[in-house]
Amino acid sequence: MPYAAAGFAVFFAMAASPEFPTRASFTGVVFLCAALLSLVRRLEVQGQIKQNFPALYAFALGAFLFSFACATKDIREIHVKWKQRAEYILAQKEKGVLDVEVREPIPTSVLLGNKYAARGNDITTDPGKWPNNSIAAYFGIRSICGVEIW
Repeated sequence: MPYAAAGFAVFFAMAASPEFPTRASFTGVVFLCAALLSLVRRLEVQGQIKQNFPALYAFALGAFLFSFACATKDIREIHVKWKQRAEYILAQKEKGVLDVEVREPIPTSVLLGNKYAARGNDITTDPGKWPNNSIAAYFGIRSICGVEIW
């Protein structure tokens, strides 16, 4: 019962949020799966459970595979775009431009309503704030800032 309550609490806590990224539901899903498995274990028809376990396992695996596939797609997109951004920053540095402006944020898949996965930790419009100053130091440039793409 505590797992089910915790699972529903996770989803309830996000009800007031203006945005509910899919990755935020992971903990709730894990708690609800634990509650379901606990319930299945308590059933007195152990023979039927053992007989149907491969089907239950396949169903659970299929449910999580979609999530893993979407996450893999987003990670790949962000990696490719960050690599392109890094090449641009280095090209600007070679030209002698030490105050670099880049497009921000890095957009990702909109399939699950996740328009900007890197929004919180990506380059911002203020060159003096983190992570801009750390990124500028990493690339050996004076400053870096984002130009809004809206």
